[in-house]
Amino acid sequence: MRIWREEKISPSRQCPSPSSRSLAVDNIDSIMAVEGIESVLFGPGDFAVSIGAAQEGFTSAIMDRTRAALQRVCAAAAKHGVYVFAIPLELRDPTATMTEMFGDGVSGVLFGTDTMHFQMAADRIHRAFGAVAGPLTNRPAALAS
Repeated sequence: MRIWREEKISPSRQCPSPSSRSLAVDNIDSIMAVEGIESVLFGPGDFAVSIGAAQEGFTSAIMDRTRAALQRVCAAAAKHGVYVFAIPLELRDPTATMTEMFGDGVSGVLFGTDTMHFQMAADRIHRAFGAVAGPLTNRPAALAS
């Protein structure tokens, strides 16, 4: 698995960008120690898929491992003076989610409002028609209603 990609910032500068998937998290301290790393982006959905969410769904165990990985990334980042930006996986209460993520050591939270609105609409549809449609599958335990 490749854990680095090069992103062009300008014609004269390349920016190494580590990808926080399971292999990267296993080696996060070494990655954070690389000169020139100033920030990382942790994508919890990508990480969760890399540890089995595509096969198992977003189970409580997957969610717990994903949060533990984010905390591990944040701890290594703090040690090396690196900023961590992350995308929330749970969107029911954005304020509570951001507070929790900042408490874990995240420097900035990136919200995709389209995803958040889609999730909220799906929740409303499920509440209205859940008895007819049946249970939702592959949902994080935190989102179960």
